[in-house]
Amino acid sequence: MIKQINNITNVGTFRDFSRGGSIQFEKLTFIYGRNTKGKTTLTDILSSLKENESSLITSRKSIPIVSSNQNVRISVKPHNANKQLPCTFSNDSWTQLNSNNDLHIFGSDFTHKNLFTGLSIERQNKENFTRFVLGQQGVQLATQIAEDKRVLRGKRRGLSNVLPAYLKDKANEEFLPFLSIDPASINLEETKQQLIDLEQKLKQEQQRLEKPREILSIEDISQFNITLTNVQELVNQTNDLLQREFNEISSVAIAKLQEHIQNNFEITENAEQWIKKGLDTRKSDSSNCLFCGQSLESAADLINAYHSYFNEAYRNYISDISNTINNLNSQWQELNYSSLNTVATKQTLLAQYAQLINTDAFTALVSRLNELIVSANETDLNVLSKQFAQQVEQAFNIKERKPHEILQSIDFSDLLGNYINYQRNLSLISETNDSIREAIRLFKEPYRNLTQIRTRISELQTEIETKKRAIARVEQNDACVLYQREQREITVIDGRITASEQALSENQNQYLDRFYDRIDFHFKQFGSENFTLERGTDNRGHQPVYSLKVKFKDVEINDSNITKVFSESDKRALALSLFWAKLDFLTPEQKQNVIIVLDDPVTSFDDNRIIKSINRIKATLRDVRQIIVLTHYSHFIKNFLERGMNDDFAIAFIEIAQNNNTSYLRRIEGRTFTETTYERVATKIYKFINRESEDDIRSYLRTFLESQYFPHFYFGKLREFEQNGVSCPNLSDKIDQIFSDDDVVRAKFHEFRTTLNGDNHIFTSSNEEDIRSFASEMMTYLYNFSHNTYEH
Repeated sequence: MIKQINNITNVGTFRDFSRGGSIQFEKLTFIYGRNTKGKTTLTDILSSLKENESSLITSRKSIPIVSSNQNVRISVKPHNANKQLPCTFSNDSWTQLNSNNDLHIFGSDFTHKNLFTGLSIERQNKENFTRFVLGQQGVQLATQIAEDKRVLRGKRRGLSNVLPAYLKDKANEEFLPFLSIDPASINLEETKQQLIDLEQKLKQEQQRLEKPREILSIEDISQFNITLTNVQELVNQTNDLLQREFNEISSVAIAKLQEHIQNNFEITENAEQWIKKGLDTRKSDSSNCLFCGQSLESAADLINAYHSYFNEAYRNYISDISNTINNLNSQWQELNYSSLNTVATKQTLLAQYAQLINTDAFTALVSRLNELIVSANETDLNVLSKQFAQQVEQAFNIKERKPHEILQSIDFSDLLGNYINYQRNLSLISETNDSIREAIRLFKEPYRNLTQIRTRISELQTEIETKKRAIARVEQNDACVLYQREQREITVIDGRITASEQALSENQNQYLDRFYDRIDFHFKQFGSENFTLERGTDNRGHQPVYSLKVKFKDVEINDSNITKVFSESDKRALALSLFWAKLDFLTPEQKQNVIIVLDDPVTSFDDNRIIKSINRIKATLRDVRQIIVLTHYSHFIKNFLERGMNDDFAIAFIEIAQNNNTSYLRRIEGRTFTETTYERVATKIYKFINRESEDDIRSYLRTFLESQYFPHFYFGKLREFEQNGVSCPNLSDKIDQIFSDDDVVRAKFHEFRTTLNGDNHIFTSSNEEDIRSFASEMMTYLYNFSHNTYEH
């Protein structure tokens, strides 16, 4: 019998429950808890204990994370034992007790495992159903099978410990070829030398394979593109500009202007521009000098000479000269040669290819390329271009000062000679670069198809593995002998299990007929009278798989439709029927040790099915050691108590409660489930008055007086008023009507009513003693005068 759940740490909602030692379980124990409080967690803990399956607990660690390790302690008192024994879960495992097999647990997992998975019946359900049904048949043979399986599991687990080292990382299909080798047929030293030779060959082939990968991954040499400025055209345009002149100025105007400049300008270099500027900015109607303000009437001839010299045609000519100079000057300044940069950046890559290709022809091409780069003399050409650009700029400055005069042409022959040499070398560099690119392409081509190399490598690896296997078989012979002996023992035990299971299957037909009869019997007892259950057999596979064949009013229902025909109540009733049929086949001695755990057994049941379930539980309770019922239906517990008031067995009522930190168990009274609302509220008030509770009762007092007290004591009177058409919609009207003949009592009740109004200081005050004093006065008065006087 389970006596206490002492503590639960870090399991589901039970983050830190440690005071369960004082909460005693009895022969019948109800554990009441609303959804999410922890009922399923308790069921999983007990299932983990029964199955010795730690994952049912380790997969339910508390959220948020708890720093403490998972721990569970359950106190169990075996049949006829004098003291309790602990079952403890720690370090992800249970301490084992023989009583674990006496646990029989029913819950949602039982249904999903043995009957339905969601909305369907799958083969796995049928296999689980088969194992469940046959579990109690052929006890002696089944015990032998279980023992053989235990030994078999141990040997299979231990088999890895004696596995020869060579097989540790090998697939199972490689075991037999290795173990089948005859070590006496192998010359160990000769085989080791053959292995060395093969590994050397493999290394050579792998190097051959790696070299093509290296070569093919090297960047290719890019194509050499030539883009040059037309220097000859620039030279021609420059000298054409210097040779331009303007002939439309009269010789008289030129002579007059030159004479004036010679006589009046100390610095004559920019005299013409200065005179032109003054002439352009003088007012047309002014006869005075722009700069000094003196009269120019005596210089009329000179002014006319100015106008003749600087006429409109001349002005247009000068503008064109200036624009052309700016354009050409810009081209000279931007003149730069950098075509060899792209070739220079590939020198390291060319050196790498030269080492790989390593032929005279390729070496000659690279050398030729480097000679052409030097011969192109790009740096000197850029220096010479800059020098000529400066010379051109100087000539253009003179031309701007004397645009009408012809200037001497510049001799560009040195620049043009270097440029032609540079251009010729670039063409040769491009041709040589193309030859290098083609040589590289031809060099890489044979390495693009590596099939033969890879095939040879694969063959060598196979040969090497064969040699290693042979060497290992000789060196690990002792381990092989031990492993083969263990394998033979496993084969013998496995064959014995197979034969025993076959014998068990052959002798179980009669048992199966009786078992299915009991399932059908209980199904009808639980309220599904219109259904008939029979045995279904699937002979596919190595062993038959049994299932339920369902008929509704003698019409068979296909498996795919059972979940549609069954209501939720039918599904629950079927699961309970299967569970109870299993119990029917236990011997009386076995039942004395049985602990039944029922997790919400009447979910979705109507009152009729609930009553039938209660009767079944009560009938079973007299034969078994203990029944523990977990439920969130307080109505179910109430019905159970109302139908079992004269039973002589002890009952424990435990509630799963929660605080801010954890779920926990606490003992509660059975009357919690049977008392009326009137009794429950009255109890809360009296507990507060007697200082047994600190719960705030202010909200209960008026509700109690109006909704519980008056309907409880004056139900007949109030019903009479209703039948006679007397309206009593509120508390004041009820008081006036019931105590219409007694002014003193009526006044006292109105005093209570007004005191209980929400704006009274009783409700606004936080003084508990004021509330306690008033509540005591009211309750004392209510129960110390005769109600019969006013009821009749």
